[in-house]
Amino acid sequence: MLVAVNHADFDAYFARHPEAWGAYHHDQVRNIAEYEQLADKYQFDAVIVYHGAQFSQAVLNDQAVNSKRIKWVHGCTAGIDNYLMARDFVNADHIALTNSRGLFSRALAEFVALGMLFYTKRLRQFMQHQSDKEWKPHFVEMVGDKTVAIVGFGDIGAACGKVLINGFGARVIGVKKRPDVFSAEDL
Repeated sequence: MLVAVNHADFDAYFARHPEAWGAYHHDQVRNIAEYEQLADKYQFDAVIVYHGAQFSQAVLNDQAVNSKRIKWVHGCTAGIDNYLMARDFVNADHIALTNSRGLFSRALAEFVALGMLFYTKRLRQFMQHQSDKEWKPHFVEMVGDKTVAIVGFGDIGAACGKVLINGFGARVIGVKKRPDVFSAEDL
């Protein structure tokens, strides 16, 4: 297994989860130079791209054209946009591509809730007044009084909608290309 990495925290993740990697031979590369130095770079059955490695397009194209063994690529991201520019890889019908759809939805929904609270509660002003050692009351808005339009109502958008509806009572309007693939029970 080849692991293409573009994230400083990957070593820490690797150290925390040795059981996930111990049974597999794997090489880890962080740039195209490290990839080019691999003596056995065409002996991998799978490539895992962690955090959308910027050099992954070159790696995937090279694997698609020159490797007889590669059968699977997994992207540790929710989307696949980064891979679509790797034309040889995209056109190789013998390589399956999977991603981590849904993995980050709850965490991103919580960040959206954090942002909504930050602005509706005027947190920056409160923090400034705290720093200035002043007490001044402020008018704040209620998230539940808002109508929020979410453009892109897939896994991440639906998770954001669920937090806004169930957590705050906000009205949510979801916009997506294929509304027939969604049901209200998902919220």
